[in-house]
Amino acid sequence: MTLSGAATHAAVVVGAGRMGQAHATAWESLGVPVRWAVSPRRRPALDA
Repeated sequence: MTLSGAATHAAVVVGAGRMGQAHATAWESLGVPVRWAVSPRRRPALDA
């Protein structure tokens, strides 16, 4: 990987991290715990 390629990769990773953080915050503002949004398999049954 070239130096510029590494810099681009780092920028993409940082950008994705920020987007993920904003997405999680949006879910929290809707009252949805982030862990439910991230892993639906752990979501308790709504009719339980």
